[in-house]
Amino acid sequence: MVKKTSAYKKSMDNSLGALDKKILLGFIVIVFGTLILASFGFFYVLSSHLTEVIFISSGLAFIIAIISSMFISRTIVKPLRQLNEATKELEKGNLDVRVKIKTDDEIEELGESFNKMVEALVETKRRQNEIDKAKTDLLSITSHELRSPMTPMKAQLQMTLGGYYGKLNIKQKESLNIALRNANRLDKILVDFLDISRIEASRLKFEYKKVEVKSLVEIIIKEMESFSPSKKIKIVSKIKNITVEGDPERISQVFRNILENAKKFSPEKSMITIDSILKDNFIEFIIQDEGIGIKKSIQDKIFEPFFQGEQTIYRDHNGVGLGLAISKGIVESQGGKIRYESSEGKGTTFFFSFPINPPKTQKNFFKEKV
Repeated sequence: MVKKTSAYKKSMDNSLGALDKKILLGFIVIVFGTLILASFGFFYVLSSHLTEVIFISSGLAFIIAIISSMFISRTIVKPLRQLNEATKELEKGNLDVRVKIKTDDEIEELGESFNKMVEALVETKRRQNEIDKAKTDLLSITSHELRSPMTPMKAQLQMTLGGYYGKLNIKQKESLNIALRNANRLDKILVDFLDISRIEASRLKFEYKKVEVKSLVEIIIKEMESFSPSKKIKIVSKIKNITVEGDPERISQVFRNILENAKKFSPEKSMITIDSILKDNFIEFIIQDEGIGIKKSIQDKIFEPFFQGEQTIYRDHNGVGLGLAISKGIVESQGGKIRYESSEGKGTTFFFSFPINPPKTQKNFFKEKV
């Protein structure tokens, strides 16, 4: 890829040399034309035909100017304009763009180098897509196979803790509780792996039903009390009683992912507020915290799968960096939008919306990039 780009730059340098030569040639044509006209005019001035000289000289000068302009436009300006337009299309991600320049000079070579560079980008993109598909398949298969034995393992731990196999002493219960907590954590990670692979493959499933938003959020807030309880962070809901059609499990998943991050990055005894507004045919949720905010240097990366910020001041609830990527996938798969506003040291506010009447087919939020 670097080699192709270097060849393209080298051809561009050569084409600039060709441009200088052609401009010089046009200038020479004009100069010689002017000299001829001057000589012609001098001859006729001596013959006392000043009016005829001015008329004929003006006509010849106009003809020479037209011919020179046509020459420069056909051989220099038009091909360069075509290259400029093709470059703009390539910047937009259009890998079908090509140029057709037939000038038998360095500018034609530049056009050929441009086409070769685009072909190299197409091949790189094809290979990247193959790698992405292999990664998605690996995540899906591995997560499924690893999760299969998790269910009976957790069931056995829960039965043992419940005294099904006999009475346990305090140390035994503590040990089994540790094992069960870590089993649950591992199970959650595997579920995240499965979800991100489904999102990338546009296979995420939704089960739509009528959802009372206020009641749903109250349940989520209750569940979040067990996440970092020692920090004593208060979650306040200002949501009014609104009923929409949606998948309550997926909506809850987005809430939990964002609220977990909010609690993780917020100081003790701070507050998190939840609100909502209706916009056209969408309901937009707003979650605002009083945390440490997001560094500007990483703000364009937080929705990338497996990305983890390093500025956390609390390290007791680390994940694998999939929560926000999954949230973005869930929201955008249903035609909604997710964004945030954040200033370092001043907290973060997340905005995400769902359609009141969701689409029957989901969208893939992973855009192709050049």
